[in-house]
Amino acid sequence: MTEICDEWDSAPLTAAFCAYDSPGNVSGPNVWLLRLLPELRSRGVQSRVLVFSLEPSDSPTVELLRAAGIPVDVFKFKSSTKAKIKWILEQCEIHPVDVFVPNLVIPGFFAATRLALKGIPSIGVVHSDDSFYRAVIEELGKPDGAFQLSAVVAVSEFLEGMVRNSAGDGLAVFRIPCGVSIPDKVATRPNDQLKLIYVGRLEEEQKRISDVVSALCSVTKKIPGVHAEVFGDGSAAKTVEGIIRRKNAGERVILHGRIDPDDIQKKMLDTHVIVLLSDYEGLPVAVMEAMACGLVPVCRNIASGIPELIRDGINGLLVDNRADQFEAAVSKLKASPDTWLELSQNSRETIVQSFSNEICSARWSKVLREVADAGPPKTDGAQSLPPLRREFMREDFRGHHLLTRLANRILTKFHP
Repeated sequence: MTEICDEWDSAPLTAAFCAYDSPGNVSGPNVWLLRLLPELRSRGVQSRVLVFSLEPSDSPTVELLRAAGIPVDVFKFKSSTKAKIKWILEQCEIHPVDVFVPNLVIPGFFAATRLALKGIPSIGVVHSDDSFYRAVIEELGKPDGAFQLSAVVAVSEFLEGMVRNSAGDGLAVFRIPCGVSIPDKVATRPNDQLKLIYVGRLEEEQKRISDVVSALCSVTKKIPGVHAEVFGDGSAAKTVEGIIRRKNAGERVILHGRIDPDDIQKKMLDTHVIVLLSDYEGLPVAVMEAMACGLVPVCRNIASGIPELIRDGINGLLVDNRADQFEAAVSKLKASPDTWLELSQNSRETIVQSFSNEICSARWSKVLREVADAGPPKTDGAQSLPPLRREFMREDFRGHHLLTRLANRILTKFHP
């Protein structure tokens, strides 16, 4: 995957990407856009982002995109599905595009069918291995389903396999990881202290943040000279504060809150080990950014993404639990700085060879141009929406049915 296809970076191309935003939230998919779109611009792809925000006046990703010179239009997240679809269609008419990328936005998937009638092809993106994306993949496999896309990009080999197993022959499937920046500096060899870092959402679902922080408190107590820093925000922030306080770990485990994407690698360079002990992931951006800095990843051995990035004992350490195996991995790195150094060098080289922004943006440029040339799929242009799915209810708002409104109200208390 080290080839860079500059021959595709020729004629100008326009693309519209969909995204979500909310106060205090800079998620992996949003960091991906912040890294990708400026790179695409240098390759002749002019992008625009259509953002659905929980709080348009407090949208960190919107601000960061605009600061990078990427045009952004914002619509209220809590609007009805039909209103969202209508707005997408209007924006693509006001600002004509060659390719539409609904990304992970369900109303965007519905809008793709309407845009196909106007000659505009669409590309969906599968970022993770959870019930939401499994439902998306299932819908993609329906011959006459509501998601009439030209192509799908999966961020990991595991997810690519899932899409290919479900989708029909008419859907083009590509695998493109989320690329990351390669800093000039690298993390330095640990001596008396080994510094761990967690960067991500403070959520129980998927991230299991209470268990992760408890594990950090435990390992920093049991192993002298080990310290941890936690960067992130989310619905479990107060819970995390409480765990650190109850375990009297305030001097060993430091909670910093949310950090801007441009500052993440600067903080990582002052540490040694990136920790990710989630239940599931796609291809975690934070881990790749840390590996690019030369940090050694210690991660749970889950099905998607992690095995594609990390070879146990070669460029990182894989564990099956957040207890004794996690402690053993940290202890190994603390006891042997030479082991850390070998894994660190291999960790960075993995990203340089296969997951840099340059490599991944070149592949996106190529795919966008291929899809634009191929055109949209054939569709009957059905305007009716399919039955509401439980997995999509956090963003698929239909009419005024009492139960639907109640479910949406509960689900939108959390980050979309």
